[in-house]
Amino acid sequence: MSLKKLGVALLAVFVLGAIAANGAFAAFEESGGTWIVGGSKLAEGTHEAITTESVGKLSLETEVGGSPLDITWAKTTCVSCFIDNTAGTVATTMGVWSTTEVTVSQPAGGVCKVKGGEIKTKEMTTIVGMKSGSPTIDTVKFSPMEGTTFATVTIEGAECPAAFVGTFKLTGSQFAEGVSATGTFATSQNIKMNKEINASAGGELKFGEKPAIVTGEFKSTLTSGKSFGTEK
Repeated sequence: MSLKKLGVALLAVFVLGAIAANGAFAAFEESGGTWIVGGSKLAEGTHEAITTESVGKLSLETEVGGSPLDITWAKTTCVSCFIDNTAGTVATTMGVWSTTEVTVSQPAGGVCKVKGGEIKTKEMTTIVGMKSGSPTIDTVKFSPMEGTTFATVTIEGAECPAAFVGTFKLTGSQFAEGVSATGTFATSQNIKMNKEINASAGGELKFGEKPAIVTGEFKSTLTSGKSFGTEK
């Protein structure tokens, strides 16, 4: 092989390796999403209050001490949440999520409980971007406003196995996808989360030191009742 061909081959290997190593960046594009409210672009510097609720039960699956831990909750609400356009080009959402009626379904038998039956996140920001290669699909990136911790979860119970008892941090990155295509405007919008969506966008959520999976769907509505959606 000539030196020129060898150089080209090595460059190709380097580029492919870089793409693989940075899959999280390639899979999610932050720019390009803009909120449209009531048929018009939401002006920069203005906000629209938004409410979010869960559609059916949601779950978090992980493991502790080599054994499965499944947490489910019946209700999710977004506290003091609003949407805005940052710099006129990036659609974002701010607020705190509160999940209630939380139960531990695994270990079975109800021996373990989440303290207070509630998980409340720290203040979060979300960026509505695009799934790389799919300009008609909104991808939503959730991040804590400060640090890397979404929430702390305390598990307790007199008969709960010792390995499960304690306070754990939920950290990392979480992505969701819009159920409706970009450019769809309605009085409510749904997003969904699952293992495949988070992995394809480059997300990695952890419960303590172990990988965690959140599965479920959420419905959002503006308190004004106006139609809304994103446009690239």
